[in-house]
Parts: sequence; C-alpha cells; structure tokens
Amino acid sequence: MILWRLLILAAVVLVAWAVVAVVERRKGADRHGLPQGLLIVTTEACRLCEDAVRAISEAGPELTPRIVDATALESLHIRSAPTVIVADRRGEIVLRRTGRSAIFDAEEIVRAARGVA
Repeated sequence: MILWRLLILAAVVLVAWAVVAVVERRKGADRHGLPQGLLIVTTEACRLCEDAVRAISEAGPELTPRIVDATALESLHIRSAPTVIVADRRGEIVLRRTGRSAIFDAEEIVRAARGVA
C-alpha cells in the first residue's frame, strides 16, 4: 500500500516537473524572441550611446552590433539607454548592461557575444 502511494507521488511530481519545464521554455522564447548576438538599444537623447558603441567596437572590432531604438523593444521594459543585450540562438538574454556599465564592461560584453556567435 505504501509502495503504491510512493509511486503515485513520484509520478505526480514527475508530471508537474515536465509541465513546468515545457511552460518555462515556451515562455522564455515567446517573451524575448530577440535576434542572436549583440544588440545596443539607444534613444535620441542618449549622451552615452555613442561611447558605448565605440567601446564595444574597440573591444571587439569583428562584431557587428544591431543598434535599435528603445521604442522598438517596449516588451523588454527598457527604461534607460544605452542598454546592451547579448542574446543566444533561442532569443534568451545571456547578458544585459545598462548605462555606464555598458561602457565599462565592454570586454565582458564582447566575450559574451563571441560565446553566442
């Protein structure tokens, strides 16, 4: 009797785990859906955006970042610029830096972008 209860409990836990795994995988891909690689989000009034682009270009001259206006990515709730995002092949965010850290962490950003390329 106890063995059957344990087997049923194990089956319920396994099914719940599988359902959560499938839902989370779908949610992540649908939520972001970003293109693979390096994305730099800017605004017209951004004073640091040019510095961020220049720092990343110097740290990784072989990389070609996609430069996008912040209004195009409202689903990511970006509230400051520059925002640098590195996304993997599934569109999941691997690394995200905002403001001055997008400039100071240029080498880390480049390493992450090379890792997903």
